[in-house]
Amino acid sequence: MLDVHRWVRQPDDREPEDLLIAAGEDSASVDVESARTKTPKQRDGIYGSAENLLSWLRNPSLIPWITPDEGWVEFSPERCVRSTDTLHLLSTEGPGGLARVCPPRPRW
Repeated sequence: MLDVHRWVRQPDDREPEDLLIAAGEDSASVDVESARTKTPKQRDGIYGSAENLLSWLRNPSLIPWITPDEGWVEFSPERCVRSTDTLHLLSTEGPGGLARVCPPRPRW
């Protein structure tokens, strides 16, 4: 995520395209190149929007939450559904905020 944030602030950087090509993602590389080579006004709109969406990365207290750390286990949906663990969904949208995620149970 930190690399992506850096890339959207440096639209002339070809590193994202090179990495995508090296990973065999030629189509995605063409998409990135297309955005990078648009007219300056179009490109600034694309990259400016992406930078705004990633602006939360400027908060250093959030970086540990997205940076791998030794001893942390990566969440695996496959492992979770086969376990007896419980996954809690949290919402900051107020009462009824989870309605879209958890529809009400039918009453029989």
